[in-house]
Amino acid sequence: MKLFLYHHNKLLAVTVYKKGAQAVCETLTQLSPQSPASSPRGNLSATVLAQVSVGGKAVTRGSVVGVYVVDELRGQHEVVLANGKSYATLNVNLAEAERVTHRIWDAESDKEYRVAQSMTMEKGETY
Repeated sequence: MKLFLYHHNKLLAVTVYKKGAQAVCETLTQLSPQSPASSPRGNLSATVLAQVSVGGKAVTRGSVVGVYVVDELRGQHEVVLANGKSYATLNVNLAEAERVTHRIWDAESDKEYRVAQSMTMEKGETY
């Protein structure tokens, strides 16, 4: 799985691979500068823009990505399919800067995958 995150106006790519029932972060690299997609700000705490795949393949229609603080769900969204890839945009509710984890529920296999690497998200940021 590869997640593309915007953090402090830098585009980062996180490569994740499946290891048993969990996903393990393999690399985190900064990509060449690009303009982040526009997203609503308003009172949203944080926004995540992600390309979602498991085992290098796009997840199927009906798959869901969730963002958690410990075990509390703070944001989730069903993936959108386009041009053979799957994407998710998540609005994440935060009380302050908080450490979050991501989970992917794959509709085709009916399995949940945890992304092993957590990250700190801050209010008002886009990742």
